[in-house]
Amino acid sequence: MRGETVSPVDSNLIITTSLSPIDSLEVTARSLSQRLGIPYVERRNRSLREVTGSNAGAIVVESSGISLRLGGSVFRFHPNMAKLRVSQLIKGGRDRLVEVMELSPGDRVLDCTCGLAADAIVASFVVTQSGLVHALEVSPVLYEIVSQGLSTYADPFKELVDAMRRVQVFNVSYSDYLRRASDNEYDVVYFDPMFEQTYESSKGLEIVRILGKPDTPSCDDIAEAVRVAKRLVVMKDRTKGTRLYELGFDVVSAGDKIDYGVIRV
Repeated sequence: MRGETVSPVDSNLIITTSLSPIDSLEVTARSLSQRLGIPYVERRNRSLREVTGSNAGAIVVESSGISLRLGGSVFRFHPNMAKLRVSQLIKGGRDRLVEVMELSPGDRVLDCTCGLAADAIVASFVVTQSGLVHALEVSPVLYEIVSQGLSTYADPFKELVDAMRRVQVFNVSYSDYLRRASDNEYDVVYFDPMFEQTYESSKGLEIVRILGKPDTPSCDDIAEAVRVAKRLVVMKDRTKGTRLYELGFDVVSAGDKIDYGVIRV
């Protein structure tokens, strides 16, 4: 399932490979170029600066995965805080989002705002193989990087990797997806909108801020989420304002920087 949103960053990129790529990497890069509508440029042992030319940057297909190169910085998929959070849960620790979502094995979760999928990975670990986690990402480039990372990221932490592999990501806006979903299709529907305001503790999320789009669900979106959810609709809010109340949520967990709101269905 694919969306149609192309950001200004997406439209000013090229796709290439690492130096001296094997044939399969070139095939992958050309296929990616066709899917995203972004030009493919052969590397031909040239520096990335030569290949990029006047474009803003490049998506580079490497043996280790897909990376985004912009302004001398390299951005790759990483599970971010999911690794620490899963480790804490295994040790019997608590996870604030898991508690707010009241997750248990077998639950069906829809993460409407995938990003780097940290929350989706944690949810996948908790609901186990008997449940499911679907995550939605509207940015085509971020979708490709994250979906590829979830399916190939290597780590000796088996429980983390198993949870990552179970997450299914779709390139579509949550507005479109929710309106096509069935009544009570998921136990929990979750939103973590990307706001203009960011925090120093979120420096691992630069790629999401670059490729994603600041957005807040509308009242109509929340109404659809309530229809689709069997038990709960949950939203994270970093703005410390009235946004949750305006959308009909009850604030059930307030913190210094983040609040969680819940609508019980």
